[in-house]
Amino acid sequence: MRKCRTTCAMLSGTAGLSKMGPFHTRPRLLYGCDAAKYIHNYYGDSAGSKEIGEICFGQQGAAVLTTHSISRQNKLGISLPSVMTNADTFPSMGHSTDQPIYPIDCRLPGSKGTAPICQDPLAQDFGHMSVQCPAAQAVLTGNYHNPHPDDAMEDLFNEIADTWTRTNKTPISTIITRQDWQAYWIKADERTSSSASGLHFGHCKAATSSKYLSHYRAAKTTVALTLGSPFDRWKRGVTVMLEKERGVNLVSKLRAILLMEADFNAANKMIFGNRMLSSVRANSLMPEEIFSEKGCTAVDGTLAKVLFYDISRQFRKPAAIASVDASNCFDRICHAMTSLVFKSVGVPQSAVTAMLGAIAEMKFFLRTAFGDSEQFAGGGIEYKTRGMCQGNGAAPAASGVVSITILKAHNRRHSGASFLCPISATRKNVAGILFVDDTDLMHIDMTKPTLDTDIHYKMEASIHNWGRLLLATGGALKP
Repeated sequence: MRKCRTTCAMLSGTAGLSKMGPFHTRPRLLYGCDAAKYIHNYYGDSAGSKEIGEICFGQQGAAVLTTHSISRQNKLGISLPSVMTNADTFPSMGHSTDQPIYPIDCRLPGSKGTAPICQDPLAQDFGHMSVQCPAAQAVLTGNYHNPHPDDAMEDLFNEIADTWTRTNKTPISTIITRQDWQAYWIKADERTSSSASGLHFGHCKAATSSKYLSHYRAAKTTVALTLGSPFDRWKRGVTVMLEKERGVNLVSKLRAILLMEADFNAANKMIFGNRMLSSVRANSLMPEEIFSEKGCTAVDGTLAKVLFYDISRQFRKPAAIASVDASNCFDRICHAMTSLVFKSVGVPQSAVTAMLGAIAEMKFFLRTAFGDSEQFAGGGIEYKTRGMCQGNGAAPAASGVVSITILKAHNRRHSGASFLCPISATRKNVAGILFVDDTDLMHIDMTKPTLDTDIHYKMEASIHNWGRLLLATGGALKP
């Protein structure tokens, strides 16, 4: 059982959250002394070979990879991104010949996840991205019959249908004009790293001085988005490991940032980061619980939490607040569910296919002080990569619209904090405080007398429901 600590204003309790489904992992992950013991017991002093690829973490974070017919003398030493934890599995490791080696029974992030929509029978209806299937259209119109009933999935499907109705079924334009292209790149910083192909920010920025080059690049990007056919170079990215804390270079303490193609990332920012969020705001879909919205900061969310404590103390009302942060929000997003959310807010399926299709077949190269690696991870057809990738300009917007859908689905069953103004008698319900993947669920009832036990019971039920909704979208609560 996974535990989630609940901090309350006047009482405290612990709520257990179950984890949906086992992770059948291969490669297997071992840490610290276990890894050292495994390497010693397995390799010893012999020169044997291993038929199944396995990855082991040593005490210094170094990984040892053995693949088919690779002997002990020819093992590959590889540094892996920190986003890969003991709850995650790994993409396959490939060669510069573009012939990836896939470990047997390897489960990639997103190939078969814990989300119900990634598992049969829903996986048969929606596939990996659910963009051109009858089931996706049935969800948008509210006519989909779930063959495996689940409260969390039903609430999400109903909310997606309601959102699609509220946006008047109006698609977002995927046309990028010459003016759009020039306005974006003229403000870009030329020193920004990007592009495994070598077409970096400098090329795009220099092209803004010519209306013909700008029109050509904008038209080419528009064609890819309109046809839903990403360029092959969009499917190649360079992973850079950055320090989260200055001077701490342990693998588990590094942040993996993916450097995408410059024009691909620019298109993602324009379509998803700008136009999609503008559609959300125009249709009044942005709830006030979201503090990562334009014009808000993390300090505003902290202030809201402090005011909540003050109200509970001043009115002598029992209250509870639970920190239920999501784990690796950008890296665990399920493409099938995300594509439904994108379409519900008006993003055309061609633009969804262009971005998610490129991510699903992304080849991850690694950049170190010694240069870029010739080998890559991922890039397969059978095994798809999920998530939005750290460094993707559309990742914050994607996480935002998914959080909005989760929040609205959560409000269908739980009211959260019920406030009552003493003078105007105005009532207001607030579910919690959200800032990207940091979430605080709140509960207080100022409309009637309540007991401590009632608050504890309702908060525990709220945490369970929030956890199920996160799992339904591919996410998970931090332990």
